[in-house]
Amino acid sequence: MRMLKVGDWILNLKEDSHPRELMIELTTVCNYSCPHCFRFSVPGFKAQHMDFSLFELILESMDRTRVEKATFSGWGEPTLHPSFLKIIKQVKSRGKRIVLNTNGSSLVDIAEDLVFLEVDEVVISLRSFEEDQGIRRLREEKIAKGANKPVVKVLFTVTKDNLAEIPKAADFVKELGVREVFFSHYIPYPGGLEDLPLIDDEDIVDIDTLLESFSPKILGAGARFAYPELSPNFARECPFAANRALFIRCDGVITPCLYLSRSWKTTIFKRSRDILEFPLGNMAEDDLMDLWRGSYSEMFFRLCFNHLPSCLECPFKEGCKFTQSSEMDCWGNSPNCAHCPYLHKLALCPL
Repeated sequence: MRMLKVGDWILNLKEDSHPRELMIELTTVCNYSCPHCFRFSVPGFKAQHMDFSLFELILESMDRTRVEKATFSGWGEPTLHPSFLKIIKQVKSRGKRIVLNTNGSSLVDIAEDLVFLEVDEVVISLRSFEEDQGIRRLREEKIAKGANKPVVKVLFTVTKDNLAEIPKAADFVKELGVREVFFSHYIPYPGGLEDLPLIDDEDIVDIDTLLESFSPKILGAGARFAYPELSPNFARECPFAANRALFIRCDGVITPCLYLSRSWKTTIFKRSRDILEFPLGNMAEDDLMDLWRGSYSEMFFRLCFNHLPSCLECPFKEGCKFTQSSEMDCWGNSPNCAHCPYLHKLALCPL
C-alpha cells in the first residue's frame, strides 16, 4: 500500500477503501455531430466498440472490488454498442445501479427495455426543449408498467445560440416528468465554433438572472434545476474523486476521469491548453484495486482535499507555463487538474 507524506503527517488509505463507481465507455461511435462536442478536438480520433470479452473483465472486477454503480457514458453514444441491452442486463443482474448518459436517439426503440430492466437513471443531452428525444415514449412506458425507474434527467449545454430555450425548461419538465435539469457551459476547443461559448464571453449572460424571470414556473415544475458557475469557484470539487469513481475507455485503458482519458485541447478564458491522456493502467493487464490503492491513491488524496493550486484564479495564469497543459502543476503534481472546468464547476461532469 502506498504511503503519502504531507508535512508532518503520514497518511494511507483505509483498509476498506475501494472504487464505488465506474464510468464505462462502451463505444466511441456516435450518430450525431454536435458542434459543442469536444470529441472533435482529439487528433486521429477513432470510432470503435468495446469488445464484449473486455466488458466481462470489467464486470468481474466490479464484483471483486465492490463497485456499486456503473455510468455508461464517454466519447460516444452508449446505446449504439451492438450488445448494449445485454450489457445492461448483466450489470443489473448483479445488483448494480446503472446510469445511462445518452443523446436520446435510441430512446423510442429501447424505452420498454430500460423500464423492464429497471435502469436507475437516464440522462439525456439536449440543446433545445422543442424536441423530447424519446423522453415522452419513456414516460409512457413507465406509466403503463407502473414503474418509478428510470428517473429521467436532462443535461442542457448552454451556448449563445440556444439561450432563448432556457425559459421553456419549466413547461418541458412538467409535461414529460423530468426529475432534474442540469445547465452546463459548452467547453470550447480550438477549431470549434468560436461564436458558441458563453464561458469566454465578456458580456456573459447570468443564467441565474435569466431564470429568475420565470421562477414561479420553476417552483411549480416539480423538478430540480442546477446551473454552472460563471467564474472559477473557490469551493472546488472533483466529481470523480468525490464519488470514488474511475473511467474505463472502450479499449480497456483506465484513467482518473473522462477529462484526462484522451489527449485533446481546450480554450477556457481565452487560454488554450493541452489536455494529456493520463492512463493508470489497463483492464486486460492490471487489477483495479491495486491501481486504486497504488498509483491512483496520491492523486485521489489531492482531489479529495483540494491539495492543489487553482490555475483559473491565479494572478500569474497568463504567463505561467504550467497552465498551458495538464502535464504538471506549479506544486509538482502530475497531472495538472488545476484548470479543469469540472473541478471549478464551470461545466457539469457527466458522471
